[in-house]
Amino acid sequence: MLEGTTPTPVALLRERVRPSTATLEDEYAQDERWEDLAGILIERAEAAEDVALRTATLARVAQIFETNLGDDDKALLILQTAWSEDFTDDAIAREIERLAARTGRLAAVVEEYEAVAVEAPHDARRVALLLRLADWQEQHLGFESEAESKLVAALAQDPASVAAACALSDFFGRRGDWERAELHLVRASSAAAEPADRLHLSLAAAEIAETRLADREQAAELYARALEIDSGHVGAATALADITTAQGDFKRALPVLEHLLSIAAQTPSERTRLLCRIAEAAEKVGDVTRARECLLEASRADASDLETLRRWVALAVAQQWRDDVRSVGETLLARADAGLSTEERADLAARVGEAHLAEGDPAQAAAALGQAVAAAPEDRASREQLAAALARAGDGPGALEQERALLEGLSSAEHRFACLQRIVALCRDVIGDQRAALEACGGALALRPDDHGTMHAMLDLLTAAKQWKRAVEVLKMLAASETKETRAKFLVAAANILHYELHASDEAIEIYNQVLDENPDDLKTFERIDKILTSKRAFRDEARNYRRMLKRLVHPDTPERKATHLLLWRGLGEIYRTRLQDFEAAGAAFEVCSSLDPGNPGYTEILAEIFELAGGAAIPRAIEQRTLLFARAVGVEDMTRHLRDIRKLAYSEGQYDRVFNLCAALSALGQATPKEAAFVSSHASPGLLLPRGALTEEAWQRAVTSPAVDRRISQVLAAVTPAVATVRGKEPKHWGLREQDRLDPEASDDLIAQVVSYASRLLGIGRPALYIRPDVSGDIDMAPVLEKHALAPSFVVGGDMVRRNEKEMGFLAGRALALTRIEHLALWPHVVATTAELEAIVLAALGLFHSATTPPPESAVAFQKYVALFGKTLGPQALEQLSIVGPALVAAGRLDLGAWRTAVERTAQRAGLLCCGDLDVALRLVRLGASDAGRAQDDALDLLRWSVSEHHLRLRAELGLGIAMQTLGHAPAGDYAQ
Repeated sequence: MLEGTTPTPVALLRERVRPSTATLEDEYAQDERWEDLAGILIERAEAAEDVALRTATLARVAQIFETNLGDDDKALLILQTAWSEDFTDDAIAREIERLAARTGRLAAVVEEYEAVAVEAPHDARRVALLLRLADWQEQHLGFESEAESKLVAALAQDPASVAAACALSDFFGRRGDWERAELHLVRASSAAAEPADRLHLSLAAAEIAETRLADREQAAELYARALEIDSGHVGAATALADITTAQGDFKRALPVLEHLLSIAAQTPSERTRLLCRIAEAAEKVGDVTRARECLLEASRADASDLETLRRWVALAVAQQWRDDVRSVGETLLARADAGLSTEERADLAARVGEAHLAEGDPAQAAAALGQAVAAAPEDRASREQLAAALARAGDGPGALEQERALLEGLSSAEHRFACLQRIVALCRDVIGDQRAALEACGGALALRPDDHGTMHAMLDLLTAAKQWKRAVEVLKMLAASETKETRAKFLVAAANILHYELHASDEAIEIYNQVLDENPDDLKTFERIDKILTSKRAFRDEARNYRRMLKRLVHPDTPERKATHLLLWRGLGEIYRTRLQDFEAAGAAFEVCSSLDPGNPGYTEILAEIFELAGGAAIPRAIEQRTLLFARAVGVEDMTRHLRDIRKLAYSEGQYDRVFNLCAALSALGQATPKEAAFVSSHASPGLLLPRGALTEEAWQRAVTSPAVDRRISQVLAAVTPAVATVRGKEPKHWGLREQDRLDPEASDDLIAQVVSYASRLLGIGRPALYIRPDVSGDIDMAPVLEKHALAPSFVVGGDMVRRNEKEMGFLAGRALALTRIEHLALWPHVVATTAELEAIVLAALGLFHSATTPPPESAVAFQKYVALFGKTLGPQALEQLSIVGPALVAAGRLDLGAWRTAVERTAQRAGLLCCGDLDVALRLVRLGASDAGRAQDDALDLLRWSVSEHHLRLRAELGLGIAMQTLGHAPAGDYAQ
């Protein structure tokens, strides 16, 4: 049966019948004319248009037949007629159920209405009929499966039917199938049109999920859905808050609790409880500010609530809110009804004391912590805090009393050690009893001999007491227990005390050296050793320590180490030079300095001075250093000074050819003294000297070729120039050369022919054909002549050359011959006209092996032309040479052919000087041949430096051109070619 009470049919009839009609009915009833009364009512029911009035009238007729006439069968029939009008009329249905059950005809009624249900319209009436049939079959007939099918059919007929969903849910609930019961309620709540129905169904489903299925998550979701429908539903909010709190899901619980606070009317006590719950949730999600606000409000709502105070002080302790800990804690401590245990009271008093201490009120802290200690004398932490508060309050003796009391009760070595450390700090910093502090330090070290903190404290105390020997011992203990990186600082401190306080400098130096063995980069410590030994004038020991330091830096692999290395070698060199006067050792040290810093002329200067002071066998080395200084000198004054110094040394050694060249250089600079000028004039040869031999290729590369020449470019050009020059080669007549202009050096006694032959033999360079053209201006030009289809480079001597003297001819001939070497031949304009074309030639040669080689846009055509030429003409040997040198040149990057050209031309000028033997002549011709004043100055300076170089002097000696070797005398002009 559905729950609820319904008025009887008679009552319904009385409510629905008009008063005028009721008069006749009352007369029949008074006269007990029941059949007449039933008849008139049936007529009236048949005439009624309102369904509700008709069914109510028929219900009264059925009551008359049952009660007054005793005809149950007719009463049941009339009730069934009435119900057929509207199956949703629960009152009529219950009367049929009652009467059919009493007469035993309910099964027949059910069977009858099952047939009706099949034919019934598919609307709310059919749903009501199916629900009533399911109820009768389950409750009265025991037909559970039939009842279930009716309920399912009803819900299928109207999925939004609340009655059908609830009936089906109740059905499964009575059978313990709560999952299906809940499922139908949830579905119905989603389908229901009315908010009230959705709310009712959601709450019913939530209750099943929570109480029957223990599915709190589902219940929480359903309660949340109910709150969406009715946000002011206190029951749903309360249930949801309880579930989420029990689950520990405070992030979900907090807004629900806050909402509950706003909708539920509570007593002050209830509001306090709810605020405490909100505070707990806020704290759990990290919103401690909101938690504090709630606890404060709860306290105002009910100041006597101890739970609020306890929760508040716990939060304050966790968040270190010192004001709250102090104020709330003191409130709790002051309440006799707080119900605090001894342990709780001691802990809270300690917390309050800590808060006072943190706020800078050690006196109040000491008072609170005193309560804590009094409540729990065995609590070590509280007594430690009390000692700290007393110490900060200035009560040193009181603090010491607490610490000592604490020490007596401690058995753990770890705790005793910590207590002794505090006693050390107390005696040292508060009471000022250094002796007691040292005594406590000793006790602490006895417990933990390797504790650095205690050793440091003892060291400070010993230093303050000026107990230096004990301080050194402690420092050594610290150093012994440290790692390599930090050990040095303790050793340095010990050595400093030994040196400055105990005046034990030897022992200090020994420890300083231990430091340096650990850390060779500690130059400050080495400086201490240096100062001690310098003040003692122990120069040999000083040098020994320098050497020891250098051994430590055997691998100077960083810029800092390299700088230190150089500094030490220089210091050692100065000790040997100025303090020990050991010039040999000093020279060795400064030679190392020079190798470490080759660009610094200062070391070269020092080496020169040392070798000069050493004298004897060291003089040649002094000359070598002075020559290096001259090569680096800038300005006439510096060059003159170095040249003159070298000249003095060379003269003392009997190196007269060197003296001659040095004086010649001074004369060229315009700085020669009369004696130096006279030396040059008295030893200068009026003409060319007969050589003792010829220049070898090794000597050419070693001594004559400028170091600025890129030999890779030279090798590339040596491989390809024959092909280029051959292409440029023409018959003599093309160049305007006639046979009658050609000289035969073997038969001619012409001075030019003799000089060219002389230079050719001296330089070891093949003699070219020689054509004299006095009508042509200039000195010497080179024409690539083809003779019998073979290249024969030929000199064309102009009118200017004819008018030259012998030495001038020698210089010009030597320079021209140097440029006929195969690697230099491309510099003659008739072979390669411009530097741009020369670059195209070199790039084309490299392009044979490196496809990525690209020329500048302006050289692209020439580049392609030479690539084609080399592909046709280069032989295997040339290609092999290019394959070797080409990759290195490509890897080097951009070609600097301008620099290479300049270096080659300077090489040729050196060859000219070697041939003419006269620096003045050579420099004059160099300046005349330069394209501009700046170039003339640079070329002249290069030749001047080379004239006094070891390379030039050695060549003169090897070739027999030096003045000390002029045993053959001057050769007549006619003999130069022999």
